[in-house]
Amino acid sequence: MSNQIIERKPNGQFQRGCSGNVHGNAQRTRHLFSKAFVEALLEDFRAWGAEAIVRVRTETPQAYLRVCATLIPKEPKLEHSQYVKTLSDEQIERVAEAVTRKN
Repeated sequence: MSNQIIERKPNGQFQRGCSGNVHGNAQRTRHLFSKAFVEALLEDFRAWGAEAIVRVRTETPQAYLRVCATLIPKEPKLEHSQYVKTLSDEQIERVAEAVTRKN
């Protein structure tokens, strides 16, 4: 625990600019670090991106494929739609005929 004295108002509230947390906000620190890292990565990608991708693909294809695999979602996002309920009976029959013709 720190020996730092935190200024308080007479009613016990913290003074303006003092949160009372001498260790700071860990979530905010991580957020700032992540933001700075992604911005630096974007800057680097803009400068060397296409060239780096070609180089990795040709020199270490296993690393290239690993990166590609990590970018693919593990579970596809499926959304329920009420589209079929909006179709008329005639439209549903035409869709069914088209599907059976293709098989």
